[in-house]
Amino acid sequence: MPADRAQTFAHPAFFDELSQQSSFVFARLQGASHGVLMHADGRQLYCTCPFFPKPCWHARALELLYSQQPEIFNTTEGDLPPWVHALLSGKPASTLPNKAPSREAAQEQRRHERLDRAERGMEDLEVWINDTLRRGLATIVYENPGAIELIASRMADASLTGISRSLRLLAALPPGNPTWTESATKCIADLCLALHAFRRREHLNEAQATDLQTFLGIATPKEKVMQTGERIDDAWAVVGKTEETLEKQLSVRRTWLLGGRTLRQAVLIDYAFGGVYEPTPEVGSIVQAPLAFYPSAYPLRALPAQEFKILPKKVEKLPGFVSIQSFAKAYAEALGQNPWLSHFPATFPVLSFAAGKNGKFFVYDEAGDALPLRCTEDEGWRFMAQTGGKPACLASVWDGQTLKCLLVV
Repeated sequence: MPADRAQTFAHPAFFDELSQQSSFVFARLQGASHGVLMHADGRQLYCTCPFFPKPCWHARALELLYSQQPEIFNTTEGDLPPWVHALLSGKPASTLPNKAPSREAAQEQRRHERLDRAERGMEDLEVWINDTLRRGLATIVYENPGAIELIASRMADASLTGISRSLRLLAALPPGNPTWTESATKCIADLCLALHAFRRREHLNEAQATDLQTFLGIATPKEKVMQTGERIDDAWAVVGKTEETLEKQLSVRRTWLLGGRTLRQAVLIDYAFGGVYEPTPEVGSIVQAPLAFYPSAYPLRALPAQEFKILPKKVEKLPGFVSIQSFAKAYAEALGQNPWLSHFPATFPVLSFAAGKNGKFFVYDEAGDALPLRCTEDEGWRFMAQTGGKPACLASVWDGQTLKCLLVV
C-alpha cells in the first residue's frame, strides 16, 4: 500500500517549492509543514514528518516524481535550508513554517487524496467483477441481494459514489424485465471500462480524466467551473425537462437547452431531496445568458454564469439532424469522446410518429429508418394526435436504447 500511495502522490500538485541544489533534491508538502529531501547520488530519502517506517511514502513520492519529471525541479544556489542541514546531520528537524495553500492547490490536493482512496476501492471492484463474470450474470439476480449492497457500500467508503449508485441500481433491476440482460451487461461493461481507464489514468488527457472522475463520483466544484469553464453566450431554447429518481428521496432534474446561434446543446442538472427544485425557465421559452460548461471530452453539463433573461419569444422550430443515419453517426462520435455518456440530446427538424405492436411507438425519417420511443401508451397516442400523422419537429434525449421525446413543435 505505501508503494501505491507514493505512485498516486507522485504529482507536482502534491508538492511546493520543488528544488535541486548540487546533489540534493528537496521540496515541501503542499499545504503542510513538512519537508522532503533526497540525496540524488545515493538515493537516500528523508522527511520531517513523524510517520514511520522511514522512508515514508512522502519521500517515495518525491523520488518517483524526480525520476519521471526531473525538469520541473528548479536549480537553486546558496545555503541549503536549515531543516535540510538538520536532517543530514541526523538531528530532529523542526517542522517548516506553515504556508497557507491557495484554494486551488487545496482542492487539487483533496482530489488526489480521493484518488488515493479510490485506488483501494478499485481493487475491490476488480475482484467483484472478475468473480461475477466467472460465475455468470444470473448470479446477480439469484444470489443474496445483500452481496451487491456490500460491494456498493465499499465503493461509497472509497469515495466512489458514482460506482456505488450504479451497483445499487443494478441490484434494483427487476429480474422479469425483458431488457434485464442488456441493462446488466451495460452496467458491468461501464464498470470494466472505468476500471481499466483508472489503471491507465496517467495516459488520459485532462478532459478524459475529468469524465472518468465524474463517472466515479468525483465531481468538479461549481466554483472551478465558474472560474475556468468554457463560456458561451447565446439565446438558449429550453427544449425539455426530465426528472429521475436516483435512490430513496434523491432525485435529479435535467433541463435541456439548445443555442440559437451556436447550436450547442447544454444541460442544467439539479439534485433534490424530496423533489423540491429551484425554479427554471419553462419548456418552450427562449432565454439569454452566458453558460459555463463543465470540463469534459464531450461537454454538455453547464451552469448559468448570469441570471437568465427571458426573451419575448417561443420555440417555433428547431434545427438538428436531417436523418436518423446522421444522428447515429454523431452519437457514435460522442461515445468515442466520452464512453460514459448516459444522455445524448438530439433535435430533428422532420420526423414522423407511428404506432407499433403491444403499445409501442417509434419515430421514422424520410428514408424509413426508425428509432423506438420511450413513452407510455397514452403519451404515444397524444403525440400521434398532436402531429395528425404529419412530420413534425421534435427535441429528444437518447439513452442508448430508446428516444425520450421532450418537445414537439
